[in-house]
Amino acid sequence: MPGIVKTRAIVTKTTRHGESDLVVSFLTEEHGLVKGYARGAVKSKKRFAGCFEPFTLLSVTLRFKASAGLVGIDSADILDAHYDIREDLDRINAGAVMLRFASMMEPGAGFAEPFLFMRDTLKVLEKAKDPVALCAVFVVKFLLMGGYGIPHGSCSRCGAGLAGKPAVFSGGFALLCAGCGSATGGKTISPGTLAFVRQAEALEPAKMGRLAISMGTKGELYGLLGGFASAAAGKRLEYLEIFKPSA
Repeated sequence: MPGIVKTRAIVTKTTRHGESDLVVSFLTEEHGLVKGYARGAVKSKKRFAGCFEPFTLLSVTLRFKASAGLVGIDSADILDAHYDIREDLDRINAGAVMLRFASMMEPGAGFAEPFLFMRDTLKVLEKAKDPVALCAVFVVKFLLMGGYGIPHGSCSRCGAGLAGKPAVFSGGFALLCAGCGSATGGKTISPGTLAFVRQAEALEPAKMGRLAISMGTKGELYGLLGGFASAAAGKRLEYLEIFKPSA
């Protein structure tokens, strides 16, 4: 798909290349994950000044080449810098997890839905009551978006309903009722944590920042979301320790 395109994009990662150039990863509205090369960006005072900080929402002009590799970044204009995120450590940490999790997508495989969801969630993160709770909601909804929704409605083995009942998670993509999971040695997931997952899936983005979670729920979410996300990624995602309760 060679040619020049203009699209909205969210900066997910920036690395320096040489003395004056940057390699920038974006989640774009129309082309999924894209990695681009910004020549002279480090020393730029007008063309790219302040554009490539993480979380920044941009309008970018990208130059796609006929061959595979980095796209060229011709121009970038800031639409929303999300300064309120960058001024709070808890918001920075939660936002960083969201960016890394969204970057699990295959390059070029994304469409407008994940971009718009990330855009809306970062806006909510600026004022969220509990950034870790918002991050958990993001992971739940992003898993669902990717086809890896947590099966909180019924036991994956016998089909028994799980509403109002504890479940057992022993890895992979299955949740078991107490009876089926008793011999697996898995982790017990309380009805309250399953209720949080149900609520998270149904919440509109504008309301996601109202949730808060207890230490006990954080511990269960650490095991549940970490397990599902790691299974989806095919590797352990250490950065999801943001959900691990402090000792």
